[in-house]
Amino acid sequence: MLPWIRDLFSLLDSDICWMRYFGQEENKTENKAPSAGMFHKKFLYINQHTGCWNIKDRAHDQPKSSFRGKRKSDNLPNEYEPHQKRQKKQIIEEKTDVSNKTKLVLYINQHTGSWNIKKRAHDQPKSSFRGKRKPDNLHNENEPHQKRQKKQIIEEKTDVSNTNKLPPKHLGIAHLLEVYETRELLGKGGFGSVYAGVRKADGLPVAIKYISKRKAPEKLEIPGHGFLPTEVALMSIVNKEPYCLNILRILEWYEQPKCYYIVLERPEPCENLHQFCSRYGSCLPETVARLVMVQLIDALKHCKSRGILHRDVKPENIMVQTNTLKVKLIDFGCGDLIKDKYKEFTGTPSYAPPEWFKKKKYLAEPATVWSVGVTLYRLVCGSLPFNTRKDVKHGHVRFSRRHSEECMHLIRWCLCTKPAGRPSLEQIEHHPWFHFRGSALQTTG
Repeated sequence: MLPWIRDLFSLLDSDICWMRYFGQEENKTENKAPSAGMFHKKFLYINQHTGCWNIKDRAHDQPKSSFRGKRKSDNLPNEYEPHQKRQKKQIIEEKTDVSNKTKLVLYINQHTGSWNIKKRAHDQPKSSFRGKRKPDNLHNENEPHQKRQKKQIIEEKTDVSNTNKLPPKHLGIAHLLEVYETRELLGKGGFGSVYAGVRKADGLPVAIKYISKRKAPEKLEIPGHGFLPTEVALMSIVNKEPYCLNILRILEWYEQPKCYYIVLERPEPCENLHQFCSRYGSCLPETVARLVMVQLIDALKHCKSRGILHRDVKPENIMVQTNTLKVKLIDFGCGDLIKDKYKEFTGTPSYAPPEWFKKKKYLAEPATVWSVGVTLYRLVCGSLPFNTRKDVKHGHVRFSRRHSEECMHLIRWCLCTKPAGRPSLEQIEHHPWFHFRGSALQTTG
């Protein structure tokens, strides 16, 4: 590397080369920190045909003309350039073909010493999409990945532009029959049935849920939107932006005098977690169970942040996309808004916490954590941890097969009979079992 190059250039980033600023003081070159008031950025220009080089300011760093808006003619002399140099430059340009005027810049990495000669950014061929503004959501390829990732996280946390937008409501089913094609029955629940469907316009797979008003008469009030069916209201709240990828999304809903129809997304191929476990022989390996549980915890944390209590966490209400192992929490029909305490239980009795059987009341998060413990036990053991209500009250957990110490500790912690002795969702997320033997927990969004 030439000895004078290190004094000429300084690289602040491995991808973007900034030139060092120069000032003359007592005939010595002084390096100065960049500031808005400094113009003089020096570039090394090399003629790729002749090999001649020259150091000078960039054209757009020169002081602007007072005739702003008018283009300066190319044949006018530069008043900042010495007369002899200007005259010599004109002679050279007359003898040089226009195609030989390509300006090259030497970029040097001061850390590695590597160098490269390439065209300036504004000398590159312009895009054919001239005049069109680049969308804000496109990534800048020159931006470091970590900075770009941090920027995405900040945008996700602050994007609340559509928080007041609810899924569309329609009266009658004429629009439903026109837009969607109803297919086979997927399953039945306590409040209604779920059918497979397809949107006719683009073939999007959907699930169409039928809910009887007689079986589900409860409604919740949403400020600014009045009273809505409980499941519609809760899913509308939990689906506001920013979305959680581990919660099933509601697309729109329909109301009739005696029932509701809710149109939901339907990933393909997918099945509920109970069906998925049956294909593995009733229980899952810990590595697979860990991948499922980390997504379930993310979904429940999102519900908690929105003030929603699901109240029916179990494998039948967890959908698994079989080709990617992505998980989605479904069925908010038993849910409610988070309160100080609850004196009624809606959900599956096998997943009810012991305090409900003892005192007929329970708290939101401890009850959720109890159902998480029962679900995890069922995933790795293939059965429920307790057979009777008496067993639930006593809370003695037995394991029928060998499991890791971390897994058994987490299950016993979640199934502590005292609500205050159970972990929070955040504590579960940081439990050693989720980081056991460096297992990969990341899923694609």
